[in-house]
Amino acid sequence: MDNNKPTTPVTPVPQPVSPIAQPVQSPVVSGSHNKMIMWLVGGLIVGILVIGGVYLLISNKQTKQPQQITNVPSQTPKASPQENLDQQLNVIDVASPDLDFASIDSDLQNL
Repeated sequence: MDNNKPTTPVTPVPQPVSPIAQPVQSPVVSGSHNKMIMWLVGGLIVGILVIGGVYLLISNKQTKQPQQITNVPSQTPKASPQENLDQQLNVIDVASPDLDFASIDSDLQNL
């Protein structure tokens, strides 16, 4: 055997690496974002409670106010309605309507 022959070094052939399937993770929500959502929900709940409380107070005040009933003394007519109307008609003086229009006629003549 001939030991003087040059030997070529053997280079190792790289093996293809199969990718390992990594589990899909949901996006991580930061702590500050989570706190902001909690403050928002809490604020909405407090706001709804305040509005409801104000509504109840207003509605209770309206029902608790004493109703002031004023007794209006009824006027009893001393005469019958027919007699009263006749008296009012007799008071009106329509005997001389020309005298009522005399002042209007003089104003029209001045124009």
